[in-house]
Amino acid sequence: MPQSRPAQIPRESTVAGAEREVPARKPPHGKDLAESDDGEELYGERQELETSRILSLLQDAADSARPEVPLLGEQLYCSENKDFVLKVEGNAYAVHRRLLAARCTAISDSVNDREVSELELVAPSGSRFSSQDLRMFLRYLYTNDWSGKQETLDSLCQWLGCNQDLGKCLRNAEEMALKNGDLTVVLTAPTSMNDESTKGDAHPPEYSIQCDSSIVSSRSTVFRGLLNHIEASGRIVLDETLLPRGFAPVVVHFLYTDELDFSLIPDTTISQSSLSEARAIVAGRSPHSPLHRAIQLIHIAKFFALDKLVQLCEDVIVSSLCQESCVSISSWASDGGSQYVARRAQSYLESEFSQIVSMHCLFDISLESLVSCVQSQFLQATEVEVLEAVIRWGEHELLRRMEEREPNVVADTSHSISRRGVKRADLCGTELREILAPITAHLRIDYVLPPFHQSLNTAYSRGILERAPLRGDLICPSTSEIIPDIHWFRPDQNAPGPRYYVPYYKMTKEHLRESRERDGIACVPHPLLVPDCAFSVVVTNLFPDLLSEERFNEVRMRILSAVESVDSQHHIRLFPREFHRRMAIELIALRILREMEVDADCVQVSLVNETPSAVVMDNVQPAVSATCSQPNLHWPDIMTLERRT
Repeated sequence: MPQSRPAQIPRESTVAGAEREVPARKPPHGKDLAESDDGEELYGERQELETSRILSLLQDAADSARPEVPLLGEQLYCSENKDFVLKVEGNAYAVHRRLLAARCTAISDSVNDREVSELELVAPSGSRFSSQDLRMFLRYLYTNDWSGKQETLDSLCQWLGCNQDLGKCLRNAEEMALKNGDLTVVLTAPTSMNDESTKGDAHPPEYSIQCDSSIVSSRSTVFRGLLNHIEASGRIVLDETLLPRGFAPVVVHFLYTDELDFSLIPDTTISQSSLSEARAIVAGRSPHSPLHRAIQLIHIAKFFALDKLVQLCEDVIVSSLCQESCVSISSWASDGGSQYVARRAQSYLESEFSQIVSMHCLFDISLESLVSCVQSQFLQATEVEVLEAVIRWGEHELLRRMEEREPNVVADTSHSISRRGVKRADLCGTELREILAPITAHLRIDYVLPPFHQSLNTAYSRGILERAPLRGDLICPSTSEIIPDIHWFRPDQNAPGPRYYVPYYKMTKEHLRESRERDGIACVPHPLLVPDCAFSVVVTNLFPDLLSEERFNEVRMRILSAVESVDSQHHIRLFPREFHRRMAIELIALRILREMEVDADCVQVSLVNETPSAVVMDNVQPAVSATCSQPNLHWPDIMTLERRT
């Protein structure tokens, strides 16, 4: 029986997470299937769905993967764009003047003096610090990380007056820079700008904001390049189409704190056209919502190569996903907005599919996105719901094409959008079948419940679907009757099998639990299951000219290490079918490649041995009708059930 997917929360390199909450619905036909199966068949279904549940965790981890970006402190500490030298006992240390002044109040007056480019200090009498201690302390000033003795840190902090929280010091540094920073960023509006705020003025006044050149150049390679061309003027002039004045305080605040704060945007216009605001309002979106502003800011952040700010904007957009917005966000993200957001939006669409397809936004889903949904192993909808949604989408698409060709066929006038005059029978035929062909190829008709549902028969009669030949094992050899449910507990080795649909999974689990309690079945580890079965992963560099050997070896080791880690946790080698094992290693590899910013087309992962070497003695017969899991045992290790005596 199908089932749902786990909670969509960002994960780190390890795979973990809880199941996504789904409506408490119990598909009646799924319940009938669970109750009609015997213990062995039901256990097979549970095994299929439990494996898919683990795969859904791997899928979520791959969807949430993105490159790790350095935090503010690390980026500043490792930067070569420092503007001050601190000398202690003959050793010189390059630092950022503004950060040193904000962190060390005892020497802030001397450091803030622009006439001074270096400062020599003498340790207090009775104290002596090694160069290693001082280097660690400078790192502490930037990151708050300290690996030495606590007494040494206390002495250094007391000597230099470092007794405030790092976050507060960074905000103080920003405030000081806004008043007397050595760099002025000037924003000029184009003369053609036609904002409400510029009416009556031939040209709006310039806007400027101050900051520190050393901080800005350490944070952005783009600003660093601009600073190399301004010589000693201390002014960078930018067109406001690149950095709207409303977002300038937000960007500067991020440069000093690694924080995204939209409250810094003034109430005045953000240099966007009134037409774009009107369109947003008509579409039911606030032009000043965090979502709308994050979508604007993410393009600014990309232009100035502020990777951390890009990720903060992505987080805001992903947190704004809902049933009404996910389709439009997915469309924006797929068209160049953000591949990370596109993956998360697609995942959200799949998890809320049964609700979203009942809304009008079904017709806004792109063909590519709908194909991805239907292909997904984790789509949260019954196969009947999927089939009906696909047909409705195809009918709407056919109507749209008919309107474009012959408007009066679907309405009384060429300007009318009424489609009530068109009957469903008019939509049958070759064109509808061609529209739906890329989608219907991925429908899992074998898992429609009940197997002869009216919607399925109607699709056959309308010519939308073609009847596939029956599998040989669908027909019972003794009675010649069709066994329509055999796909659930006996999928082919390389077939996707049933989807991981949460309501079905929970239903199967509950039915097995009830059977165990009713029949007194206990779970014991199978004594003949070989735990170290052959399981070898091969990683291949498909484009050695693009991916260097050194980089590939690093990627390969990361992938193999991740596979080993997940295998030790979830026993990939004992997954019931080749399809599951192959999908697992592909998802693990995809996560690693995304984290390392390596094109997935450059690397291929495959299994040497597709069949696990778990061996069961011929004379061991299954004596089970139900199963349960114990907390300290994983389900692949619990293969034999014995009755309590």
